[in-house]
Amino acid sequence: PETCLLCCAEAPSFVAVGKCGHADACWVCMLRLRALSQDKRCPVCKEELEEVVITNNPLVVQKIPGLISTLPLDKSLGVRFANEAIRQEAMRLFEYRCRVKE
Repeated sequence: PETCLLCCAEAPSFVAVGKCGHADACWVCMLRLRALSQDKRCPVCKEELEEVVITNNPLVVQKIPGLISTLPLDKSLGVRFANEAIRQEAMRLFEYRCRVKE
């Protein structure tokens, strides 16, 4: 999407897409919903999504049958990643990083 439906971030680098096909939430918002709020519903249609895919191209995920099951999965979040670089970027959100310098 051009902007995230939830946080209004412009041109997010990655989006999350579920079986419903909606790709209107950026990856950060979707991870926040799933990890912090335990909300596994699509933010558009409210369909319960067991898994979502974080990707930079939702059309590829939607058009290639069977692709989703081959992607890396974080079971605790119910999130698959289109590639390892996206997975690493997403996992960085969960790292503790002190920004105070002594």
